[in-house]
Amino acid sequence: MEVGLEDFSIANVENSKPGLGEDDFKVEGTAGYEADNAKAINVIAAANSWIRNVGTYKPPGNANYHILSKGIILDRTKNVTVDKVTMQYPQYRGANGNGYLYQFIGNDNLIMNCRAVGARHSFTYANFSANGNVLLDSYSENSLYLTDFHMYLSMANLIDNFTVNGDAISAITRDYGSSATNRHGVVTTESVFWNTKGIAAHSSKPGIIIESEQFGNGYIIGTHGKVNGVKVDIIGSIPDADTSPFDWVEGVGQGERLFPQSLYKDQTKQRLDHRELGLQSILVNGEAVPGVQFLRTQYDYVLPYGTTETPILSAKATSKDARVKIVQPKGTSGTGVITITRRGKTQTVRVKFSVAKTPVLPENITIAPDKSVPGWRSAGYAISAGKSGRLQSFLTLDNGEVLNTSELNIPVTYRVSDEQVGYIEGNTFYAERPGVADIIASCQLQGVVVEARQTFEVLEPIPEPAGPLAAIAKVTASADDGNVPSNTLDRDPDTRWSADGKGQFLQVELEEVTIVDGVSLWFYNGHTRSNYFDLEVSVDGVHFESVLTGMASKKQSELETFEFTPTPAKYIRYVGQGNEINTWNSLLEIWVHAE
Repeated sequence: MEVGLEDFSIANVENSKPGLGEDDFKVEGTAGYEADNAKAINVIAAANSWIRNVGTYKPPGNANYHILSKGIILDRTKNVTVDKVTMQYPQYRGANGNGYLYQFIGNDNLIMNCRAVGARHSFTYANFSANGNVLLDSYSENSLYLTDFHMYLSMANLIDNFTVNGDAISAITRDYGSSATNRHGVVTTESVFWNTKGIAAHSSKPGIIIESEQFGNGYIIGTHGKVNGVKVDIIGSIPDADTSPFDWVEGVGQGERLFPQSLYKDQTKQRLDHRELGLQSILVNGEAVPGVQFLRTQYDYVLPYGTTETPILSAKATSKDARVKIVQPKGTSGTGVITITRRGKTQTVRVKFSVAKTPVLPENITIAPDKSVPGWRSAGYAISAGKSGRLQSFLTLDNGEVLNTSELNIPVTYRVSDEQVGYIEGNTFYAERPGVADIIASCQLQGVVVEARQTFEVLEPIPEPAGPLAAIAKVTASADDGNVPSNTLDRDPDTRWSADGKGQFLQVELEEVTIVDGVSLWFYNGHTRSNYFDLEVSVDGVHFESVLTGMASKKQSELETFEFTPTPAKYIRYVGQGNEINTWNSLLEIWVHAE
């Protein structure tokens, strides 16, 4: 949270080895292999942060290149601003995601006044997490391929006043990917391309600066410049993906006459102009009104059935120096009026009250495993024999409200259909042996009883390696992609730790210094690829020594044991070197063998 990078230049010394071909990232000893997925700036899971006034440069001794491969990656970020950044001339622009100068995998980020030169893809959107981003007043020059929406339905992004010079925007269905079952698919929906300028077309798209085939609706509003063509009459390459209707297009070649010239700047001004007259909160009888927005001026509030007392309205302004005046409603069906005044400007907000015509009664109840605590397997309604998992229930009322019974202490009774499979104490299910059983939840509220039945499955626990095994206190990692390191200790085959890049590591800390002589590893997708790694150990967590180097796993779906000379250790570090297909490191489970 709230991390800033600003006012510096960045570069890489170019790799002197030969081999910059499309697939050289797979070929050991080539520049492509060693530069594969190198990142200048990699931002992971940051929020409310910024990158400002940063540029690449050509170091002394480099022929032409500024950086090895990738520029800026915004990975699962939110509300990050990238402003006045220039990324240029990556050395390796081969397959496997190399040479992307700006890659967006997060949401609600603002990228403005940025430049990309000589990329594979200058600006690229990837995954359904890349939504709500704004690319403003930015420039792309001479990319190998197009600025694009790359894969997996990135939604509702705005590209505003983008200039292309030897590039174009591509938002078309992509019936290809890393394997036969992993296709890039339909890439975006509800995205807007506003007032795009073309200086020169990309060599592959003469006369065109935008091609768009969005799922459902897409919008191309205004183009201008020497090249300004748009293509939307595209029939997708995936027969099952119906992307009709064709995207909306208007103002081709007329962008200089477009009003407003910038959609983002216009909408920002409209919102900020009224923000000082907005409300931070509205309370009714001391309870917060849900859905308060600072530009909203009308609310409907339904009081509980049987209410006879006039509600009391209160509110707090967004601005500290704003004055708030409230005219209270006259009765339970009246309207309260809130007037906000600041520096001669005034805004009025009305809250209209009514009373529910019938009492709120329970309509149904649903049961689910509570996966906020350990116990259940991550996928479905499943648990391993010998484990226990907490249950939770959700009560739906006839007004549509959904209540978490645990949070509100609403009593629920649970029972199980087959007590040989498992039994229940309170709200916890204890799995005894493999099988299938129904769990029944019953709840009574205001004289109405609702009941639900849900099928749960108890599965065989995963096989453990022969002992003795060292006791593990905790596990950490150098990075992850949301598949966190603790997943390698949960004995759940549906979870994993994953991190992209050679040298990313998973570190196990034992409860005490122990003589260890091996590890057992269960690799994610191990039956499809060999995984490469080194293994290091340490007594103090600072000084590490190698015990296994240049290891490669077998292609198998079971765990695999790797032995080494017995040595004292408290820390064991698995150092991933990618796999035979790409640079990802992924482990399902890890065990440490004690002598």
